[in-house]
Amino acid sequence: MQDDAPRSPGRPKDEAKRQAILDAARELFFQRGVEGVAIEQIALAAGVSKMTIYNNFGDKEALFEAVVSQMADKMEAGLADLEFGDMPLREALQHFGETLLQHLFSEELIQFDPLLAMEAGRHASMAKRFFKAGPGRMREALARGLSARIKRGELAHDDPMVAAEDLISLWQGMWPIERRFLHMRAPTRDEISARVAHAIAFFLKVYSVK
Repeated sequence: MQDDAPRSPGRPKDEAKRQAILDAARELFFQRGVEGVAIEQIALAAGVSKMTIYNNFGDKEALFEAVVSQMADKMEAGLADLEFGDMPLREALQHFGETLLQHLFSEELIQFDPLLAMEAGRHASMAKRFFKAGPGRMREALARGLSARIKRGELAHDDPMVAAEDLISLWQGMWPIERRFLHMRAPTRDEISARVAHAIAFFLKVYSVK
């Protein structure tokens, strides 16, 4: 196949083929789990050869990590413009919280969540990388924003990371557990907005400078 022709030093990989592989792998992993999918099946769905997958990713575990990392990158990109800047604190938190929950309760992530949990249990080192690539990034982004407001004297807290964890917990509430065990539908934008506002009101009662 043409896509498996010898590659000269420095020759870039075909990004269209690489993305086709990621898309096919993601859909098959959703349906069957990582262990239930063979490289041959991914290659067939992506319209490439097995060698193309090996050349781009190495093995199936590395391909799964690439799929997860791409999803985390999408989440991070969605929050890239959420620097607090000079926005009023409550407005900045509302914007951040709504965007975060919309990502966390997106259909794609809801589908991927059980697969992530299953694979994280099998591979402890992968679990750490997944956390750092996804939820860890979100917590750090919020902590940076809260740290700036603590320094400006708008919040009374000596640990922005703990404050970020408190606020994320308030935002999510029981929703992740209800979704997992009761098959709750994804919340609407209005429900997300109301939950975020309620959590912020409580958070600011505790951590606002008196």
